[in-house]
Amino acid sequence: MAHVRPPSMASARPCSLPQVAASSPSVSFPSSSAATVLTRVRARAEAQLISAIASERAMRWSEVVAHYTALLKTLSKEELPKDFEPGPYYSQLLFETYYHLAVAFQRQNHHQEAVQELNKAIDVASIPKIACRVGCVSRTFLHTPLFARRAYAYVKCDRLKEAIDDANKAVELDPLNPDVYCVRALVWNTMKEKKKALFDLNCSQKLKPCHISTLIIKGIIKNSLMATGDPQFLGKNKDHEKAYKLDKTSKNFFDVGDFHSPKMDDFYDRFLWSLNVPHTIMQVNLLAGSSFTTQLPSDSFHREKRMDLLPGQRAGSFVCSTSTSYLDNTAFAKRASYGKALKDSGLKLNGSEISERILRITRAASEWSEKRTSCKSVKEDSQTTEASTSGTLACKKKPEQKKSEASKTKSNK
Repeated sequence: MAHVRPPSMASARPCSLPQVAASSPSVSFPSSSAATVLTRVRARAEAQLISAIASERAMRWSEVVAHYTALLKTLSKEELPKDFEPGPYYSQLLFETYYHLAVAFQRQNHHQEAVQELNKAIDVASIPKIACRVGCVSRTFLHTPLFARRAYAYVKCDRLKEAIDDANKAVELDPLNPDVYCVRALVWNTMKEKKKALFDLNCSQKLKPCHISTLIIKGIIKNSLMATGDPQFLGKNKDHEKAYKLDKTSKNFFDVGDFHSPKMDDFYDRFLWSLNVPHTIMQVNLLAGSSFTTQLPSDSFHREKRMDLLPGQRAGSFVCSTSTSYLDNTAFAKRASYGKALKDSGLKLNGSEISERILRITRAASEWSEKRTSCKSVKEDSQTTEASTSGTLACKKKPEQKKSEASKTKSNK
């Protein structure tokens, strides 16, 4: 996990989950008994959060696990008033806590426990589809670091199929981020699929030619493909030489080529920093954006019971046609169309064609919504122009021309 220095308490601005509007959250006023409970919970939770972050900086991972576990217990629904409905800041705090707890487990080589905590973080970050009675959800940008981190954990658990599935999901969610291609390349290289790893690294390098992690991984894969066995070859590796010029400390990671490397944790934090989740909440405020069920109006549409699944059916075992709860579905549609096209092309193409294909699909996806909106207006304009042009020409014809055209028609008949 990246040890980013947090902002000062005065300037700290908590980040809400995307299913709520960006407007200032409203604050409900609880009863005196509920206020007393929330005050005690808030004080305990904030003390545990500060202790957990301090232990992270000191890299005392067992203490980190203990503090975050205590924090989650304090924030559990059993500790809160029964009629308390938490707001987005509560969800964001849970999201960050699950993630950092998973990282602490990985630092102790407890990857199965890390998978369990990342599963919980994915559930918290998911956006429920409002009208879906089965319980389908939509993914958000917050899922990208979770899928990337879980791919790493799955590899360490020898669940390679799940690892590559999560790496694909991370690429679909953030296709213009070179870090996600590096994660998938690390998974491919762990599976001994070196050529597929190079395809992803080529795509990453086209997005950012001076991407250090790409240069490090690409250099070691090229060495292994050449199979020289000469340790001095590292000094002649152009990718490693370029990485060294960009960052002198990169030479310490020139042997990192897959997720089984003992240096992977430090490599992930240093060179794949965009896939880490920083601490955005340093002060616990349970009342921000929250409400109480006794103060809420009855809403049978949003509170109706979900439909039970059929025997053997999972929530994600089918494609739900219910619209998402995004305020703007255009971004989601572009992302979905790109993901589908990427999967289709990945199954059909081999060799260097896939890198170029991925870039073409990315550009096509970015233009998708613009074409969709412009085609209709252009078609209507062309039809209007044709109608007006034909009408104008008919009006401009002289009587002699009309008579000659009529006589020609009779003669042809």
